[in-house]
Amino acid sequence: MGMHNKIDSSAAFGIAANEQLTAESHSLDIGNLVYELKRVHMKSDELYVYCSDNDKKLIERVLADYPFTLNFNVTDLSALKGKTLVHYKSGDLPDELAAMLVLATKYGAYVEPLVSYLDRRFGRTEVELLHSGYFLHMKSFSILSRPSNRIVKRALDLVSAIALSLVAIPIGLLACCAGH
Repeated sequence: MGMHNKIDSSAAFGIAANEQLTAESHSLDIGNLVYELKRVHMKSDELYVYCSDNDKKLIERVLADYPFTLNFNVTDLSALKGKTLVHYKSGDLPDELAAMLVLATKYGAYVEPLVSYLDRRFGRTEVELLHSGYFLHMKSFSILSRPSNRIVKRALDLVSAIALSLVAIPIGLLACCAGH
């Protein structure tokens, strides 16, 4: 009976190890798929832009020299499968358009902020398209999300704490002694 349990546990171990290998290769496949999708969308000659009516003229003017055709606020989901969708000031979009962008990802569209798309594809940032929401959502939170930045921040915190204590402790002791 002890031998039977050994066989069962080693068989269970083998099954678990195989499942782990399958899960790892599956996650690698998904990573490769995402990379391929981004690569294909970086070459797109057609761009679907989602913005408020107030920003349409600005975007048309700024993107006039770029090598793609612009389509604004298209809502036909069947036409968006596999397309590149970008949004500008997503907080200003009507609720229906914002919900449609989420649905479009389920239909296979690639969705990303306009400024980020231009930056990644062409390596430049259109200053006229920058707005406070972009920095709030895209830049400020990402600064501390990188491990290297966290380490630098931690080191600076420690250095400043030590420097402050080297000055503050003697002054505090002198003030304490002078008061008595």
